[in-house]
Amino acid sequence: MTGQYLTCNLETDDITVSSHLSSLTVVGDKISQLQGEGKDSTSIHLNFAVKERQDEPCILAGAEELELILDSKDAFELGLLLTAMGMKNHKSSELSVVEVKLYNLIAELNQM
Repeated sequence: MTGQYLTCNLETDDITVSSHLSSLTVVGDKISQLQGEGKDSTSIHLNFAVKERQDEPCILAGAEELELILDSKDAFELGLLLTAMGMKNHKSSELSVVEVKLYNLIAELNQM
């Protein structure tokens, strides 16, 4: 259905968003999934609150929030890469914990 949202809280530690001119510190606020018009048309919206703004002039100097929007395919690929990189220094035996957590998250999201 068009315009249907699924939103969850997103709490992160500090994340640095930077360009060649300046940087901002943000924290995750929420993550939403918006169903588009087509069968496979889904976008994922990550919302970040700006924690520390730079005093230096830059294009984002006055920003209070930032949003990253991905289509579902890109969100899936990015999620896999982030998980793999985050797990790189963990024992392979910990993978089963990740599998259980992922299974539970999918089940929870399907109930919403």
